[in-house]
Amino acid sequence: MIWNTYSINELIEQYSKNQSIKSLMRSVSIYHILSDSNSEVDFPFRINSKSGDISYRSPNLLFEYTELEKQNLFDIKSDPISIFKYIGVTPHRCQVDMIKSYSNHRFNLATCTKRIGSTYASLILSLSYILANKDKTIQYICINKNMCDKNISTFRYLYDKLPFYMKLGIIDDKRHTIKFDNGCIIHFSISKSIQIGYSISFLIIDNAYKSDRDIDNILVSCSANGASVLIISNKYIETIFQHQSYYNNSYYDWTSNELFTTEWAEDKIKKVGITKFIEESCLGRITEEMKPTLRDITINSIL
Repeated sequence: MIWNTYSINELIEQYSKNQSIKSLMRSVSIYHILSDSNSEVDFPFRINSKSGDISYRSPNLLFEYTELEKQNLFDIKSDPISIFKYIGVTPHRCQVDMIKSYSNHRFNLATCTKRIGSTYASLILSLSYILANKDKTIQYICINKNMCDKNISTFRYLYDKLPFYMKLGIIDDKRHTIKFDNGCIIHFSISKSIQIGYSISFLIIDNAYKSDRDIDNILVSCSANGASVLIISNKYIETIFQHQSYYNNSYYDWTSNELFTTEWAEDKIKKVGITKFIEESCLGRITEEMKPTLRDITINSIL
């Protein structure tokens, strides 16, 4: 049986009317019998045992794409930024810049102030990378197990927001690893539990870098085997690889996100003080464009 967006939407509409998954499977089987088809029938949704919903696409599903859908899939592969449109999210300037920077450089080090949206951007980038490639593996290193849980949950949420025709079939979904039917894998871990049983194509280190043997070894391995690297940090990292010319260094302070207004900065300085604000929100450096704003904020906070 060959599915298309219309037939998928019919099933989704039935599910939205509180029809059980078993009822959906029964209706699919009945339709297949009545259509007098000799092909095998496949239920289009891979049932997510964790939630019982129909957000996952079954692997290796026969699907007929419209010309517009084919064009949209091409857009995703050629321009990672376009994925924001299909999941219904408006990106911040720094998120667009970070993703574009990755597209133009193999090795990237992004120094970002907290809560600027860097982790979200890296997860969007991970999803677009998987959609655009085959037989690739993303190793996503988090600072602790809680962040592993949070980040893979956000990744699943982003996958769920995609139109069905854009979704890849999911072969396996374990606690911190998802395998897709195009051969791609994404694995979330902390540095001490890095899985090196497979070749890494794209390494992301999200605020988890420290000079330990586990990460140092994997960075050397990635450099040697052709993998891309994105390191996100809330602090300036003093490491030998940062000073090598092939790393693209970018900085995203509080002025990089349009949601961080002058009023926000003024309130932040009142709470933490100017010294800590410069260290955390300005990444320890004051640019020329910041000086007038910080001068006015500091004067206002004193008054």
